[in-house]
Amino acid sequence: METTAIKNTGIKVREVYLSDLTAVMNLYLNGSADELTADFGLPIGLAEQNGRIIACSFVNINSNGQLTFRINMDSCVETCCLGEDLNDFTVNRFTRIWGPAAGTVSATQPLKNAVKKLVDWLNHCS
Repeated sequence: METTAIKNTGIKVREVYLSDLTAVMNLYLNGSADELTADFGLPIGLAEQNGRIIACSFVNINSNGQLTFRINMDSCVETCCLGEDLNDFTVNRFTRIWGPAAGTVSATQPLKNAVKKLVDWLNHCS
């Protein structure tokens, strides 16, 4: 699997693994809710430093049917370069997995279905 290091920071950007989902959910919820909603999206990439997940990127579909990429970061993380590197990784990885046409309005239904199934599964398991 692909891992990218951000220069001189000790931060690694990589894809999300199944074993990361609890930490990703905690970062997303940040103590504000008990259950995920469709706004959670599909986690694609994450940044870790010293084995700790400090940021995660998600892809989702907005109300206009367009792709949106979002990054949630730990509150004690400096954002210098991290957001841009993680966003670039996420867009690149999403395109390789789902294909370049996945962002077209007519092709977003599979992504919506994937988000719904993931959110339902995570809520059921937690």
